[in-house]
Amino acid sequence: MSGTANSHAPLDRRIARSRRLLKGALSELLGERDYDGITVQEICDRADVARSTFYAHFESKEDLLFAGVDKHLMRLVVARPEERSEEEDRRRFRFTLPLLHHVRLQRRFFEATILGGSNARLREVSAGLFTDLVQAELDRLAPHGVGPAVEGVESRTLRGAYARTVVGAFMALLDWWLRSGDHLPAEAVDEIFQHFVAPALESARGS
Repeated sequence: MSGTANSHAPLDRRIARSRRLLKGALSELLGERDYDGITVQEICDRADVARSTFYAHFESKEDLLFAGVDKHLMRLVVARPEERSEEEDRRRFRFTLPLLHHVRLQRRFFEATILGGSNARLREVSAGLFTDLVQAELDRLAPHGVGPAVEGVESRTLRGAYARTVVGAFMALLDWWLRSGDHLPAEAVDEIFQHFVAPALESARGS
């Protein structure tokens, strides 16, 4: 059994290396031009890999762009920050501050997605990832469901609508922050967001 596992190790390392080279190539190219102007061939040339290698790992440049992002973002909602009390934590979205710090570090990626311009597909994928974050937060913040009830609207539908509304507000704020040169610290932007969504969160909790 151990021999079989060891025989796969070099292959696993080659796969990881190829994926890392392709991600790095796309990241470099994003620093030079808009996402829509980048081709798969240019990514392969920059990474010094064949097109067949690219398509062995990714279906498209969009697939490459978002590879692993959902798993990384979900880690942002797992733990309560040590400096925040349990009571305060029950009244705030956890994901925003660490995500804002991440945005600053990965500015090119988020400019390509959030500020995707005419690329509506990228913005929709981004909105979907953020919606998953908000849904995960609602499991913690409003475990008994989103309220108050709206006549003729199922609870599940209401929850989805609430999540997308919160996401829309966050993406608009993120868009503004990036376009303004991110002169404000992430902590200040987080406070702005928490302040504006607090009434909606209280309503969703039925409090």
